[in-house]
Parts: sequence; C-alpha cells; structure tokens
Amino acid sequence: MPPPGTRPDVSSEASSKRSRQRRIKLVVLEVRPSNTEARTLYESFGFRVVGRRRGYYYDTGEDALVMEADLQTANPGTRA
Repeated sequence: MPPPGTRPDVSSEASSKRSRQRRIKLVVLEVRPSNTEARTLYESFGFRVVGRRRGYYYDTGEDALVMEADLQTANPGTRA
C-alpha cells in the first residue's frame, strides 16, 4: 500500500518534477519512531528528523517523529 497522499500510478520522478514546477520548497511528514524501515527510506530521500509530536498515534499513544526534506537543496532526480 502506498503512503498516504501518494498515487501509485505516478512515478516518484514525475512527482518530483511536478513538485519543482509548483515550487514546493519543503515536505513534512510524521512517522512512528518504531518504524525503522520507513525512517531509513525517508532518510535515503533526504528527510531529517526535526521534531516530535508526543502521543500522536491514538491507537498506542506512541509519539511521532516529524521529518522534513528541503526540496530547494536536493539535487533533482537523485536521492538527497
């Protein structure tokens, strides 16, 4: 299942191109600290942890790590 807010029929390259065309400068997401696979994936695309939302997930009360990627400093077509 693709992450929320993504379309499985659109490649990440096409999505990245549209983001640049729209001049999107910053992408922010939340991820569970226990989800190491997702965190590693996001980090490989240039996301970094910038904060924490305490008790964010209602089902477990687990915190959420806030991650962001600055699209202005990322190299187009490559993982940051």
